Amino acid sequence: MNVVSFKVDSKLKKKMQQYKDINWSEVLREVVEKRIKIEEELRNHEIDLALAIKASAEIDKLRKKSDGTWNGAEEIRKWREIRR
Repeated sequence: MNVVSFKVDSKLKKKMQQYKDINWSEVLREVVEKRIKIEEELRNHEIDLALAIKASAEIDKLRKKSDGTWNGAEEIRKWREIRR
């Protein structure tokens, strides 16, 4: 098996040391394996070209309904302020 190291800040390291019964190497291996599976699924997924074209057309229709003044970032900010 190969060795891989990583850095954590001192606060996290102290918290990890509180749980001496946990095999942190095994925990990290599991996390890395899960992440690799996710990335492989995302990156190896073939795009349905017909579906992508249809989705693009729907987005264009929605965009045309807008008067050109709508701003997604501003809309998100507005809704965040409402929820506060």
